[in-house]
Amino acid sequence: MEVIYGLLVLGVAFFAWRYFSPADVRLSRRFLARYLKDKAGRGPSKINIERLPVAVAPQQVEEQVYFAVSAFFPDGTAEQVLAQVFYPLESLLAERQKRHKASEGDNQNPMQASGGVEYDQAVPEQARRLKDDPLSDLREEARILEQKNARQAEEIKQLRALNSHSALFPRLLAHDAAQNITLLSSVGTVRLDKALQGHDEAHKEEMLRSLLVSLAQFHASSGSLTPELFAPARLTPALMRSQIAATFAGLMTAGVPLADSELLRLTQSAEPICLLGDIPAGPKLAEASPRAFFASAALDSKYSPVDFGRVRQDVSLLDVVELLCDPATGLTPSAERALMKDYLGARADFLGDEERKLQEQTLWKLSVYYRLLLCGYLSTQFLAKRRDGSQETARLLVPYWTKEALRPCLSALNSYLAEIPELAELQKLLAPKLAALPID
Repeated sequence: MEVIYGLLVLGVAFFAWRYFSPADVRLSRRFLARYLKDKAGRGPSKINIERLPVAVAPQQVEEQVYFAVSAFFPDGTAEQVLAQVFYPLESLLAERQKRHKASEGDNQNPMQASGGVEYDQAVPEQARRLKDDPLSDLREEARILEQKNARQAEEIKQLRALNSHSALFPRLLAHDAAQNITLLSSVGTVRLDKALQGHDEAHKEEMLRSLLVSLAQFHASSGSLTPELFAPARLTPALMRSQIAATFAGLMTAGVPLADSELLRLTQSAEPICLLGDIPAGPKLAEASPRAFFASAALDSKYSPVDFGRVRQDVSLLDVVELLCDPATGLTPSAERALMKDYLGARADFLGDEERKLQEQTLWKLSVYYRLLLCGYLSTQFLAKRRDGSQETARLLVPYWTKEALRPCLSALNSYLAEIPELAELQKLLAPKLAALPID
């Protein structure tokens, strides 16, 4: 009996350790010793592993998880690296769990739930499928594994191309396809959106300026790098029109009165923005908000993105807008525009004052586009009413995207609209409507 109790305690302790441990068991000293060695060729004698605080979008499944690894060697030296661990079946498992919950229902009596079976026969669709083909789930997993591993191989190939053209991304050190682990140069654990808090505007501008120069150098490699990047669905005029239309619809749910004729005029006056969807594609980060960049210290001049696998061909200038106009920066519109000038000045492929002026106008229009969508999101999230007139219960889904961020967003939107003659009609129609938002 004592042996049984002892095994039970050990089992509970093991599962508790795995639950609270931030790392994957594959990231062991033995594994890391294959790639990390001191001058005498010895692997690390001690390792510290910390999960990188990557911001995850609502409902997003984490297939790639990042860990900051500190390796300490017998000769007294140390090395920091970034480890990406890939979980190719994570999306499939999440989808199965979602189907399982939908089939059982939220209010199912727990006494009716079947327990102790590997495949729950309470799920009719699954039961029928397994009866017809007992190996169907295994075949599905094998198919997904093949697809995901092929995609991962393409992402590693893309990272090699990024490393050869730009110093913005962490460098590839090693890739173990069998273990689904990629080792990269260290980027630190300080996230930019958090580092920006508590600093005055001058410090924020200094922190962002060096990153913008790195972005400019990355974007300037468009001619040689773009053909090597993924080309998924990108920004188009049709997509921008649908997004702006959804924004106006969201404002209506938040209490802004808009007649059909007014909606039509607003949509037509926003057309100069939508035409930006035809801009030639260049390198575009998966996400360029302050949540996407990391450094070793808050005031470090070297911030890097970690998501190299979703870099794509799209409108490059959106990276600048996403970075500067996010509520986490807390910049004034004039500070944003000054930093945009710094970025344009660092673009080696923009030649002459006339072209830079044209690109500056494009950045301002994209800032209006971004702020329109952000105002629509914040209004829907924090001001929308239910059909019975009661207030929706809002949840903070994105850091710093709060109800308090709505007023500065509206102010910045009006500031940019006032600077763009092509959008004078949009400002004339939109300003009084936005003033009707019940922010207070």
